[in-house]
Amino acid sequence: MLASERASFSMVFVKIGLVPDMGALYTLPRSVGMSLAKELMLTGRRLGAEEAKRLGLVHAIHPVDDLGLAARRFAARFVHAPREAVALTKRAVNSAFESSFEASLSTEAQAQSVASAAGYFQDAVSGFLRGEALGFDWDRLCKEA
Repeated sequence: MLASERASFSMVFVKIGLVPDMGALYTLPRSVGMSLAKELMLTGRRLGAEEAKRLGLVHAIHPVDDLGLAARRFAARFVHAPREAVALTKRAVNSAFESSFEASLSTEAQAQSVASAAGYFQDAVSGFLRGEALGFDWDRLCKEA
């Protein structure tokens, strides 16, 4: 998630006598840990952008006037990303807390089988053998942005 330096975040529900919703009871403890999630949910304390970034809730902070452009540039880096690998990775990571280690290894093996059969992987290997740069190189794309 990208944020402006003026962004703030709060689990305001308790202030109005409600329980966190929209999946917050599930996602926040997994994002920041049980203790901090409870504190945030039970106090309604407001987090500034810098604290949210330190906690891993925000990926990057940008000036408010540059946020839209920064978001578009961030998204544009994924244009040439391997769709199969990205989708499979997201699905596997999203289930990581509900899976045993053994189940995660099985998911990993199945996903790797699907990804390695995709055209993107085949093209990447062929290009590598010819000495070509990878089509999706996040570090290079960040330098170019």
